[in-house]
Amino acid sequence: MSKLFRLNNRISFYTIMMFSMALFMAGCSDSGSKTGESEEVLSYKAKKQLAEKKYQSAIDPLTHLSNNYQVSASAQTYKLELMHAQYQAKEYMDAIETANQYVNLYPFEPHVDYALYIKASSSLREFKARHWMTQSISERFAFTDTEIIHSGLVAADTLVTAYPNSQYHAKAIDLKSQMSEIIMKKTFNIAKDYRNNHAYAGSQRRLTDVVTHTESKKLLRDALTMMRDNYTSMKQPENAAIIDKILTANWKR
Repeated sequence: MSKLFRLNNRISFYTIMMFSMALFMAGCSDSGSKTGESEEVLSYKAKKQLAEKKYQSAIDPLTHLSNNYQVSASAQTYKLELMHAQYQAKEYMDAIETANQYVNLYPFEPHVDYALYIKASSSLREFKARHWMTQSISERFAFTDTEIIHSGLVAADTLVTAYPNSQYHAKAIDLKSQMSEIIMKKTFNIAKDYRNNHAYAGSQRRLTDVVTHTESKKLLRDALTMMRDNYTSMKQPENAAIIDKILTANWKR
């Protein structure tokens, strides 16, 4: 093999390597351009997208601002605007996470009530999005994971208790009521399953919880009816008669 041929091969190899490196560096530059933008540029982009109600598009610059400018004078605002954009874009799980971050970072600062409201409302909306079927199909909440509802209920209850003058107070009361009823429906269906398995005492304990806390007249009547039937099955006719009198007095047959 001639020296010239070997030299040409070596030059070609180095040329290919340099060209590949250039392409790689260009790709890295493009992918990192977003994080390399200044706070002012990202803030301008976010405000523009929010003003135009392009909430999904606003999430990206707000996420960079929230993550990379945590000691900025506007750090709290970035968190608040991010959870607002996520909520409006129906990214409810992300909105819950951002709301949790805000409450943990700024527990004694303004707008904690707003973060609690976003968490409570997002929890309920996420639950409904997961269980979109018609009520006749999805009524059986006994085997439904309601952890997100319990978490949202805590947020709503905290808002109602700790922030009585909040502009979100009335909305929080309504959210609390809706989420409580979901839990009561689940509890009722657990009681029904206990009854079907002849575990009447366990059924009665859960029905007592429903009767005590539900705001639904229909659910109250159904729970009392099952309590009466449980007492009958447990051979406690006196208690069954008491429940029957309550049913007769409040609901016409």
